[in-house]
Amino acid sequence: MQRSRTASDGRRDGELSLRLLGDRPWVQLAIGVPLGLLAASVAGITQVGIAYGLQGAQSWEEALSTPWPGQPIGMVFQVAAAILVMWLVATRIAGRPVYELERPGAMRELAYGGIVGAGIVTITILLLLAVGAYEITDVTVGRGLVTGLLLGLGSAFGEEVVMRGILLRVLLGKLGTTAALAITSLMFGLLHLGNPHSSLLGAVGIAIQAGLLFGAAYLLTRRLWLAIGIHAAWNFTQTAIFGLNVSGVPTEPGLLVAHLQGPEWLSGGEVGIEGSIVTIAVGLIVSLVMLRAAIAKKSPASSS
Repeated sequence: MQRSRTASDGRRDGELSLRLLGDRPWVQLAIGVPLGLLAASVAGITQVGIAYGLQGAQSWEEALSTPWPGQPIGMVFQVAAAILVMWLVATRIAGRPVYELERPGAMRELAYGGIVGAGIVTITILLLLAVGAYEITDVTVGRGLVTGLLLGLGSAFGEEVVMRGILLRVLLGKLGTTAALAITSLMFGLLHLGNPHSSLLGAVGIAIQAGLLFGAAYLLTRRLWLAIGIHAAWNFTQTAIFGLNVSGVPTEPGLLVAHLQGPEWLSGGEVGIEGSIVTIAVGLIVSLVMLRAAIAKKSPASSS
């Protein structure tokens, strides 16, 4: 009885993978990944353009360190661009509906994701606070809350569409779960090496804690809403609440005015807590729990 159910579950999962894969998978990658990466860069392009054109920035570093108002404006454009790319790849190349962004159940998955993302960051901050690696110097209420929200949503939509909605989905159908997760996690970490204040430890940390976590969220639901919720809350909580850089990117001051201190392997340094061994450990634990849940959902064991 157990063997029969397992075989049936395997067939259903295979049918699901084929349905989500759609037509012309390699064309989806060849066209969708470059377009997705471009969409994920819209916010940065907008910020730099506004800083140079309207705010008198004289260098790339100065433009990147001027987040208002270009960063939040760019994030709005980035969400729209990412959704457009997902729609184009799914409907015009894969020849199927945009299952990844279906609305039924979206708010529930976003909310669950928000709890997970905010929880990981909060636990990490509390641990860093306990060992003296995170210090609060002031509390302020300003536009950083709005900027942090838009940064969270813009980054989440832009990066999740290309990395999980296109790349991971196609590689799952063609290479299997292990290879697909490994490749997309590695690429996710490498992409962040281009950020300001990037480091090898930070890139490795992002690959392990975030790339694996967001991939597990996709595997669990075969949609993007849970991953987007985790990703958005992850960024929002770091910036708008705890006042820190995200992946080395400077942002507006958050609710708490604070700074990281101590050795970079512990605090993360200028990269932010994503470069901290503490975040890597907490994120990895949650990722493994979510992966286990995804595997259990894929092949539930029978009691008889």
